[in-house]
Amino acid sequence: MKVFIKIIQRIFAILLLSFFLYFITSVIVGHIVRDDIEFNGRISVGKYILHRHWAKGQTNYLSFNINNVRYKGINSGKEPPQRFSKNIGKFYKIRYSEKFKGSMEAFFDEQVTDSTEILKAGFTMKDILSNENDTINIREGSFKEEVLTILGIN
Repeated sequence: MKVFIKIIQRIFAILLLSFFLYFITSVIVGHIVRDDIEFNGRISVGKYILHRHWAKGQTNYLSFNINNVRYKGINSGKEPPQRFSKNIGKFYKIRYSEKFKGSMEAFFDEQVTDSTEILKAGFTMKDILSNENDTINIREGSFKEEVLTILGIN
């Protein structure tokens, strides 16, 4: 019975340590990604495609293009005002990271209405005229990719 208790204690300690390491890694990766967006980010245009509201917050998704690949990113900047979800389908200035694909910051106070600028950002006329959610076949950056990029493993 004592052996069983020791095994359970070790498993619990390993799980607790794993959770702690995951939490610390997440915080560090998030900080590195935000710094990269702020200091090395590229300015472009993103389409506001999805809003999810939950008990104590919200998640806002924008699609944008990097080298003719469309990404879906979660806004990591300031949150938009209340009831902003009615603006789905509109275009806004964004700053994105080329190193961490799919990571971006949206400027919801800077709407882009110039179709030439939107087309130069890689969108089509269909994207401009459509207010639909275009999340189908959009690539998302993953936590695993971000960690591997930080470690220099590609």
